[in-house]
Amino acid sequence: MKSHESPVLVLRRDAVATITLNRPAKLNAFDGEMIRLLAEALEELSADTSRLRAVILTGAGSGFCAGADLDFLLDLRRETRRDKFQRLLEDGRRVVTSLFQIPVPVIARVQGHAAGGGCSLALACDIRVAGRSARFTQAFAKIGVHADFGATYTLPQLIGEPKARELFFTGETVDAETALRLGLVNQVAEDSKLDAAVESLLQTFQSRAPISLQLIKKTLWEQSREALREALDREMKAQMRCFETEDFLKGLEAFVGKSKVAFEGR
Repeated sequence: MKSHESPVLVLRRDAVATITLNRPAKLNAFDGEMIRLLAEALEELSADTSRLRAVILTGAGSGFCAGADLDFLLDLRRETRRDKFQRLLEDGRRVVTSLFQIPVPVIARVQGHAAGGGCSLALACDIRVAGRSARFTQAFAKIGVHADFGATYTLPQLIGEPKARELFFTGETVDAETALRLGLVNQVAEDSKLDAAVESLLQTFQSRAPISLQLIKKTLWEQSREALREALDREMKAQMRCFETEDFLKGLEAFVGKSKVAFEGR
């Protein structure tokens, strides 16, 4: 990524907006700036949907989104910057709420890793189209934090609560074919044909009555709004509690340092 490029790129092409997470050297792992800019981009699109028929969310380079930038989180934890951590979560809430609320279909185009909060972003989209290289993981417990960005609501909705519990508790990585079998994604394509698969979906959406699609999305949002809000509230409280633990600090240091960690429950 060139220094002058934004970590979030928005391209409008006819009636389709493509949002690209643009930190490829970090597998599009997000820091506070990136999530804030993503929230602003989605809110701007939500405010001007007169010609918009669909949104694509994707990542630059070989990955979709590796979740939070752990170097960034480690700095926050070492400096006990609760304010910045809370702001990250609040901007994440804005992102997820916008993905649910924007009155057009949102497609997650996923290649490579969708981990932690990156997986949660994909789950908050309406449709997930995965390349064969896609890998999904809710790896929060591996570093001592809580699932966030609405995953405690979206994952059980998609794959059922028993399997969701397993993925949360184990942090197991799920490949594209397994994700399709579980219902985590809607389609799988070879990476070389991923754009074609997304384009085919877009053409289908654009052949449907736009007011009908908008009202369906609106109805679905109204049905899920209260449950999602409550899940986001609970996630925020749990994440702020995890932020204060020694296990979180140890987990971050071990992950960044590529070493093993022995959590102590404190």
